[in-house]
Amino acid sequence: MRSFLIAIGLVLLFSGFKYPVDSKLSKDIKRLLNIDNPKFRRIEALNESKNGFFTEIESVSKSEIVGYYYSGRVFTCNNTHCSTEINESEYLDYVIIYNKQASVLMVKVVEYNATHGHAVTAKGWLSQFIGYAGSKSLNVGTNIDAISGATISAEAITYDIERVTRVLANFCKK
Repeated sequence: MRSFLIAIGLVLLFSGFKYPVDSKLSKDIKRLLNIDNPKFRRIEALNESKNGFFTEIESVSKSEIVGYYYSGRVFTCNNTHCSTEINESEYLDYVIIYNKQASVLMVKVVEYNATHGHAVTAKGWLSQFIGYAGSKSLNVGTNIDAISGATISAEAITYDIERVTRVLANFCKK
């Protein structure tokens, strides 16, 4: 049932419907950014992709932007081929929480729809991205640990984290 609700929520999110931040994500945001009452606003100028979106996080008490989060979908491959179509491919949905300088505070996989490669959902493996601010390239097997049996998933999420972090970092420099 939870997977069904998450899937419905993501469909609504990617279709432009303003879906509220779920309570677990809200708790993570409050803890990581040390705020009590966050206010969320999608950043339409950065939402060029149908596979994800950026949201700014404002502290109501401070009346300032204190961070950002990105919610996205990464397509992986099934046993027969790779695709970017949801009905033909396996995928994972994930969230990145950033500070106001666009440095990663947390990466969390919220849904993993694939037959293998689940190791990319591990908190320990995802913690490698903490502190990443988009200034260097990320390469699985070089500066990101490779995972046996999860090569495609590891490379796909690593590429996407690098890509979206650079987009946000460029936005924050303006």
